[in-house]
Amino acid sequence: MRFHGTFIGIDRYQAADIGFLTSAVRDATALHALFTDGFDGEPALLTDADATRAKIVEELRRLAASSSDDDLVVVSFSGHGSTTHELVPYDADRARLEETGLPLEDLAELLNQIPAATLICVLDCCFSGGFGAKALTAPLHARGLESELDLLEHIAGHGRIVLAASAPNERAYEDPGLGHGLLTYELLTALQGAPEVVSGGKIDVYKLLEHVTRRVVDASSAVRKEQHPCFRGSLAGTPTWPILTPGARYAAAFPEFVRQPATADLDSLASFGIPQVVLDTWGRSIAELNALQLAAINDFGVLDGKNLLVTAPTSSGKTMVGELAALRGAVDHQRALFLLPMRALVDDKYAEFTRKYADLGVVTIRSTGEISDDNAALMSGRYDICLMTYEKFGSMILANPYLLRQVGTIVVDEVQMLVDPGRGADLEFVLTLVKSRRAAGINPQIICLSAVIGDTGGLERWLDGRQLRREERPVPLVEGVVDGTGQYRYLDEEGQPKAEKAITPLWSGKNSSQDVVIPLVAKLVSEGKQVIVFRETKGETLGCAGYLSAQLGLPPAQAALDALPTGDLSTSSERLHKTLAGGVGFHNADLTREERLVLEEEFRRRDTELRVLVATTTLAMGVNTPASAVVIVGLNHFSGPYTVAEYKNMVGRAGRLGYAEHGESYIVGTRGLDVQRIWSRYVTGRPEDVKSVFLKDVTDHRTQVLRTLAALQPGPDGSVESDVLISFLESTFAAFQQRQANPGWSWGKGRILGILSELQQHQLIEIVDGGRYRPTDLGRFAGEGGVFVDSIIRLVEVLRHVTAQPNSTTLITAAQVTKELDDVHFPFHRKARNTEHRRWPQELMNQQVEPRVQNMLRIGGTDQLASAVRAKKAMACLLYASSTPLGVVEQHLMQHNLGNEAAGAIRSVAGRTRDLVPAVMRVFTFLHPDVATSSLAERTMVRLELGIPAELVDLGMVLGAELTRAQYLALLGHGITTPDEVEASDVESLADHLNVSTARAAELQAFLHNRERQSEESFVPLLPPPTE
Repeated sequence: MRFHGTFIGIDRYQAADIGFLTSAVRDATALHALFTDGFDGEPALLTDADATRAKIVEELRRLAASSSDDDLVVVSFSGHGSTTHELVPYDADRARLEETGLPLEDLAELLNQIPAATLICVLDCCFSGGFGAKALTAPLHARGLESELDLLEHIAGHGRIVLAASAPNERAYEDPGLGHGLLTYELLTALQGAPEVVSGGKIDVYKLLEHVTRRVVDASSAVRKEQHPCFRGSLAGTPTWPILTPGARYAAAFPEFVRQPATADLDSLASFGIPQVVLDTWGRSIAELNALQLAAINDFGVLDGKNLLVTAPTSSGKTMVGELAALRGAVDHQRALFLLPMRALVDDKYAEFTRKYADLGVVTIRSTGEISDDNAALMSGRYDICLMTYEKFGSMILANPYLLRQVGTIVVDEVQMLVDPGRGADLEFVLTLVKSRRAAGINPQIICLSAVIGDTGGLERWLDGRQLRREERPVPLVEGVVDGTGQYRYLDEEGQPKAEKAITPLWSGKNSSQDVVIPLVAKLVSEGKQVIVFRETKGETLGCAGYLSAQLGLPPAQAALDALPTGDLSTSSERLHKTLAGGVGFHNADLTREERLVLEEEFRRRDTELRVLVATTTLAMGVNTPASAVVIVGLNHFSGPYTVAEYKNMVGRAGRLGYAEHGESYIVGTRGLDVQRIWSRYVTGRPEDVKSVFLKDVTDHRTQVLRTLAALQPGPDGSVESDVLISFLESTFAAFQQRQANPGWSWGKGRILGILSELQQHQLIEIVDGGRYRPTDLGRFAGEGGVFVDSIIRLVEVLRHVTAQPNSTTLITAAQVTKELDDVHFPFHRKARNTEHRRWPQELMNQQVEPRVQNMLRIGGTDQLASAVRAKKAMACLLYASSTPLGVVEQHLMQHNLGNEAAGAIRSVAGRTRDLVPAVMRVFTFLHPDVATSSLAERTMVRLELGIPAELVDLGMVLGAELTRAQYLALLGHGITTPDEVEASDVESLADHLNVSTARAAELQAFLHNRERQSEESFVPLLPPPTE
């Protein structure tokens, strides 16, 4: 088989009334070079002035004379097409296109005279006019849309394929950023061996055509345009081509795109622009690039700005893929955002990135809604990498749209959270918002990471990216279920089912999981393994750690004990000290951030004495806590059974690369659990498919519509047309998935108008000129802040008749009526009618809460106890934001409940209340604009975040999370409450008060001194004072 071809590209036309294009010559040059490098032959290249009608016809006739029935022939044209279905050559006359253009009828006749085993004709032009399209509007009346397809059929036939850039009624676009027409760009990428089109080491031509078509559709949809390539014809059998590797011709034409592929050697990344100092830093943590990372670089273009969805098992190096892109961008002074689902993960990554990159001058900051946030650096762009929670990212870019202009790369970790009923819609909204900015030229690279995921549901296509999927683990895993008799049924490292007697259970007579857990963990520890035991609830982690500590006889985890913070201990903190004395720790929300960090760092230390860690499922999500073995006791949340994805995340903790040669996981099948059901659903099951929750009942559509209205670029009067609003909503992932199943699906204008009418009734939006809508000040605040519409409506009713500025207790109490606070669980003994039910409303009355606010605590409640539960939550906040020791706060709040462990619930309700205090104050000022307000809301937020009384707020506003609650209260106990008093303290006495080294105490004093100096220097008068 010989190869022949003609490649035509025209950017600049002879006639003054035919507009220039920007990428057509590059299209033809690139295809010509790639095919020439890949096949023997001398195809023709006609560009600009060489691509006259006569030369094109002459070249096609030459092909007919020189080709044979055994040959491969490729003809491509990139340039203008006309609405009367002509290819527009260089010397075309717009007034006489039928004579000077090349009609498709004539092209079909010329191509049909060319003998070939396979003939491919690529037309990267279109025949539907319009601005920005590769079509020339002819002065003549256009033929019917069906005529173009008929003409393509004349060209196509058996052994012949014609690939057109767009459907007859659509435009074909070029992208100056890519330097090619959309069709040609995707064709070039696929021809070079895109994994989606390769089969048996060769390109499957049919897969190539399908892949290119799909990618062009996705790329055009991403910028809210429609371009659907179509192909006609057929080929014999399953035709294949060799992968086309750029060679000498391609390198001569496009030297910037030809480089040696990356290898496992980190130094090979130097040719991708990564500085040696960065490569040396990576070399201290990884020996070489693994297969996943090499595929991301060489096959998926992660260092070339391509969007990517990476799905691979835990410990496969996914996060490094995001780091590769972020650091490559930093070299070019582009910023990167890492979005994570939890503050704990942000803190974990912040510590890691600071440790790795601070010495390189790479500035890493974080923003999660806390005092320690680096929001000033974020707003001014003084950072390289910013770590954020999903929610904080959403609120920041809604209120400050310009922030996205700074960003080159966005890495979304744990993207499987899209299916989470509580948070998935918010994550989808912010990703839709990022996509919507592409029309304005803001197009950051998006890299989504997920450890466990089923069918993606087209997520990578919606993101205008590709999926890099790996299912093989870098460390083999033995995975199974052990029943009440000690029999272990498992899948071995090769995935083959086996069974054996693993342990001899204890006999307590209680039919308890302890009978299996104790001997199983004892066996694993005796084999030198570190073990994580996952339990369903916080209480179970405490109990399990307690009996394992008592039964296993392990030496104390002394290093962990020595590192734990002291003072203001919760009930759980005191119990942690006891279990660590037996070599066992537990990890749950009742512990402080500092306590959890000590456990995480100690557990991953190679020579640690901490051999067993009992945890709730939150430990499985991203926090770096590798183990040799995982034991799972119970498979249910409060709201229902674990998903398969959650289970796979838990077992993914076992056998992480660099820590263990293989992993083991055990589900304990006792307490009536159906072992066969566990086996089929979890052990051999596949993770759930990705399905958007945006359209489901769990999503508050009024809130999402209001957020959308706040996000869209308004007109001069601040309003947005309803059609623009609907267009945004129909660009969501949910809408994308709906259209895959039903191409005619739409939101329905009536449905959206109904929601807008309801928002107007509640004074959250106003109608401008009939079909345009504008958020009110309150509506914009709610939309930008992501506050539920229900919450705003309730707060309006609660605060309507409060005519004086509310005090801090009233602010805190009012926040409890919001839907956000209703979603925070807090222990409450619902059967204790004469105690718990009456106690907390009475306590609130003593805290000078505005009576009209307290009387409205029942608003929107789901039952008659709502006001009592909310009163208890308010008192939890008030007790936490006082000088009362945490253990005493727990005793007060839990006196009517079993156990005293409530520290996590207290911090959760205080933290969420802190988030809602601005909403309370904004609603109040909206209702009462003439009432003067102070900085009380900000000061209350500081108290709630740090857990400190009013006397320490000035100090807390400066030091923030630099001190723990225990340290703040220790200073209060010594009469030190202000920054000046801390700075004036004797350094040794200060160190003693804070239980830190004198060096640390001196560091804090220096920090305060520098802040004071910066404050004094921040104001420089523009003019001298008047002298009159």
